[in-house]
Amino acid sequence: AGIWVAVDGTTGPTALRAVAAAGPAVLAEQGTTWWEAFVGRVPGALAGTSKLGCALGALVLLHQRVASWRTLLAVLLGAAAAGVLLPGPGPGEHLLLGGLAFGAVFLATDPFTSPMTELGRWLHGALVGALVVLIRVANPVHVEGVFLAILFGNVCAPLLDHAVTRLHIHRRRRRLGPA
Repeated sequence: AGIWVAVDGTTGPTALRAVAAAGPAVLAEQGTTWWEAFVGRVPGALAGTSKLGCALGALVLLHQRVASWRTLLAVLLGAAAAGVLLPGPGPGEHLLLGGLAFGAVFLATDPFTSPMTELGRWLHGALVGALVVLIRVANPVHVEGVFLAILFGNVCAPLLDHAVTRLHIHRRRRRLGPA
């Protein structure tokens, strides 16, 4: 056996970039089904393409009580809502293509950078999900947007906790009267 081994490989756009450039019909032209997109048989990094792997990771993190189901669900709902409201790819393409599932499961639910209050977690997740879709739609150069949206959401996390805490204090004062 020789030292040099011939390796065949290809490079090309990810499925999300192809859909952003040419529309959802490009998946059918490439022979890509929704199941293949869910399993991860589309171009891209394995962690960013296999929604099945992300779902299994979510089950483990939720079972171990490391991740918040509120944040995870809110990210998906926020992205789906923004996918319906904003022009471009629909919510199905946003949820199944790209790194949204990876970011929602492993990054947005990080207990050290996400809010501590329950309402704050819902708001944080919805903000992150909506920002992912907004960045994808508004910026054709940066087609992914997951990490930027999570970074912005994490910057807002202490503000969300503060606002929710103030809201609870205000409600208690109204209910119990002045101290």
